[in-house]
Amino acid sequence: MKRIALLLCVLMLAACFAACKREETPASDPPVVEVNSERHITLSELMADNDDFVMGCFDDWAELRNEEDEDVRLTGWTLSKKSGSSPMRLDEYTVPAGGFLVIRLNDSTPFRLGKEGDCLMLFSGGEKADELTYDETILSGSWTHDGACETPTPGFANTRAGYEEYLRTLAVPGVRINEVISSNDSVCPLDGKCYDMVEICNGSGAAVQLKEYTLSDKKSEPARYAFPDIELPDGGFYTVYCGLEGGGEDCASFKISSAGETLYLSRGGEFVDCVRVPGDIPRNESWGRTDAGFSYFAEPTMGAANGGGYAGVVAAPQASVPTGQYAEAFDLALTGEGVIRYTLDGTEPGPGSPVYSAPIRVDGVTSIRACCEADGRTSAVADFFYFVGEHTVPIVNVAIKQEYLTGSEGVLNHIDPEYEHEAYVTMMEDGEVLFSVPCGFKLHGNDSKKLVKQNFQLRFRSVYGLSKLKYPVFEDRDFDTYNSLILKGGSEDFVFCNFRDELAAALTDGVTALSVQAYRPVILYLDGEYWGVYWLRERIDAEYCANRLGVSKDSVNLLKFYGEAAVSGSEREFVELGNYCASHDLRNKADYDYVMSRIDAESLMDWYICRSYIGDVDLANMRVYSSPEADGRWHWCFFDLDWSFWNDTTDPIGRTVRDDGHHRIIAALLRTPEFRRAFLERMAYLLRNVLNEERIISEADRLASLIRAEMPADREKLGYTMEMWEGYIEELKAYVRGGRRLGTYLKGVRNYFGLSDAEMRGYFGDMY
Repeated sequence: MKRIALLLCVLMLAACFAACKREETPASDPPVVEVNSERHITLSELMADNDDFVMGCFDDWAELRNEEDEDVRLTGWTLSKKSGSSPMRLDEYTVPAGGFLVIRLNDSTPFRLGKEGDCLMLFSGGEKADELTYDETILSGSWTHDGACETPTPGFANTRAGYEEYLRTLAVPGVRINEVISSNDSVCPLDGKCYDMVEICNGSGAAVQLKEYTLSDKKSEPARYAFPDIELPDGGFYTVYCGLEGGGEDCASFKISSAGETLYLSRGGEFVDCVRVPGDIPRNESWGRTDAGFSYFAEPTMGAANGGGYAGVVAAPQASVPTGQYAEAFDLALTGEGVIRYTLDGTEPGPGSPVYSAPIRVDGVTSIRACCEADGRTSAVADFFYFVGEHTVPIVNVAIKQEYLTGSEGVLNHIDPEYEHEAYVTMMEDGEVLFSVPCGFKLHGNDSKKLVKQNFQLRFRSVYGLSKLKYPVFEDRDFDTYNSLILKGGSEDFVFCNFRDELAAALTDGVTALSVQAYRPVILYLDGEYWGVYWLRERIDAEYCANRLGVSKDSVNLLKFYGEAAVSGSEREFVELGNYCASHDLRNKADYDYVMSRIDAESLMDWYICRSYIGDVDLANMRVYSSPEADGRWHWCFFDLDWSFWNDTTDPIGRTVRDDGHHRIIAALLRTPEFRRAFLERMAYLLRNVLNEERIISEADRLASLIRAEMPADREKLGYTMEMWEGYIEELKAYVRGGRRLGTYLKGVRNYFGLSDAEMRGYFGDMY
C-alpha cells in the first residue's frame, strides 16, 4: 500500500508541475511546427567572402525567408554547396513566422562561400527546397534571386526600406567613421584642390589617442593610413583627405571609389568599424551616420555633427528596351519616379531639359540621357544608347548640342587649337557599349582642319566629369588609361586611300624602336548624323609617353616642331643637345659618346630611315620625348604620315636630313664613321624585314579589307566613287611593286653616302 501511495503522490506532483508549466507559457506564443519541403522556406540572400563587416563580423552568411504564418523548426534541413562540401545541418535553427533567419558561415561551419561563384542549395529531408546560384559579379555586395545587391540586408527585406531598417539595428562604435564624400569638386578645398574625404567621430565617452587607429579601403591592408599622434576629445571630429599622392598627416594616398566601396577603421590591428559607402552619392554631397542609421547629406558637415540628411536617392529612370543594336526602328518608353527629364544631345539633363511625356522614336543612332525629379531631389543620370542598322566595324557617336557643332559657336567652324565644347561620346561594337562618357570635343590637326573631312579630338577632363578614360581601347596596348583620343578621317589622304597614316603605323609598330599610335577603324556619327569611316587613334601627349616609359606624366618632356617647342615639360635640354652637335666634332670619341648617351640611337635611326623610305617629307611635325625617371634619353615618335608612299623622291636621305638647321643631331652623327656604319646596317635590316615590298602590299590589303564594306557610304557622302578608291589603293601598291621604291631608294642612298658598288653589296646584299 505504501508503494501505491508513493506512486500516486509522484503522479500528482507531475500533474501539478505540468499544469504550472502550462500556466507559465503565454497563450499568444505560436506553436513550433515540424515541417517538410512543402513548407515555403526559401533562400532569400547570401554573402560570399564577406569584406563588409556585416552584423559586426566578416562571416559569410545565408538568409532564409519564411513565408508561413507560423515559426518553422528546421529539423532535417541542410545547406550545402553544389561545388562540393559537407552539408550543414540546420536542426537547431528556427525561422520566425513571416520573417528571416541569418545563418553565419565561417571557419567553424562545414563550408564558406567564395567570390568566384557557386550554387547554395537548401534541402529538407533530402529533397531540394530551393537553390541560389551566384557568380563573380557579386563583387563586394550580396546576392538574391534578382542578382547582385550593392547593399546587404541580412535579416530584413531586400529593399531600400529593409536596408535602412537593418542599419538602425547596428550598434554604433565609440570611435567611428562618421561621414564620407566620394565625389568632390567644391567641398573643403585643400591648397586649391578638392579631394575625397572621411570624417572620424569620437563618441566613446572619453578622449582617445588617434595614433592607435588606422584607416583603409582594403581589408587586407588595414593600415594604409595611420592617424597622427594627437588626442581626439570625446565628441571631437577628425577629417582625412583621400587621394593625395604621397599622403601626409591628414592625407591618405588612396581614393574612395564613387562607384562604391568599403572603408575600414582599425585599432591595434583589430577592426572597430566598417562602412559600406554606396555608389550613388551625388557629387559634392556626403553619406554619414544619423540616429536612425545612415543618410545622404546635400550639405556635408565635415568637422561637425551630421544633420539635415535625406533617406534615399531617387532612383534613375529605366528604359523599356535595353541599350544595344537593333535591326528595326522602335518606340522607347522611359519609366521612373516623379518627373523624367531627358536630352538627346549628350548634355546632362537638368531643370530646363524636356519633360518626358511620350515614347521616343529610336532610329539610326540615338543617345538618351535621363533623370528623375521627385520630392525635391534629382536622381543620377541614366544613359541609354541605341543603334538601328548594321556596320562591320565599331561605331562612335559624339552627342553634342547642335549649336556647339555647327554655326558661329560650332566646333566645325573654329580652328583655334584650344576651342572645344562639352560632348558625350559612346563607342559600341556588336551591340555592346564599350564606353559611354562625357568629354570635350574639338578639331584636331593643322591644315586638315580646313578640309571637308576633318579630324577630331576627344578630351577627357574633370571639368566634364571624367578626368581620364579608363578602358582598353586598343588590344595591342598593355595600358588602358587615356587623357585623349583622336578620330582621324584620313587627313589629306581622305580623298585617296584613307589609310596611309595607319599603314605607316602598322608597318613600324612593335618591330622598330619608334613610338607609334595605335589604331582601329570606326564609323563616326556626330549627334546621330553619319560622318564616315574614321580611325580611332592614340594621341601623342604626356600620358602617351609616360605609359611607354613607365614614368609619371609630370616627368615627361614632350616636344614638337623639330623638337624646338615644348608640349609638356621643357625643350631646353634638346635644344642644347642640338647646339652641342652643331658646335662639336663628333668624330671625337668623348663628344660622340656624350651625344649617344642622350638619345635612343635606334629610335633616331628608325625615324630617318622609315620616314625617308615612305617619302613623306612633311617633317615639321616631329615629336620627341624623354623623362629623367626613365633612361633620360630622347625617343622619336612616328606619326602624321598621311602623305606616305606618295613622293617617289630620287634623293630620299637628302630630302629628309635637310641642311636647314632642324636636323643637327642626325647630320652631326652621320659625319662620324661609327654612326654612319651603324645607320646603314640598320637601314639594311629595316629594308629587308620591315619595309619590304611583300609586307607593305600585304598590310595595305589588310587595312583596305577592314573598311571596304563601309567605304561605299563614305565615298557617297564625300562625292567620290568606290572605283576611284580602289584605283588609289592600286597606285599606293604600285609605289613599291616590282622593286620600284627599293631601287629608287638605294640609288639615292648610294649617291648621298658616296658608296661604291662593292660597299652597297656589302650593306644591302641581293637587295642592291
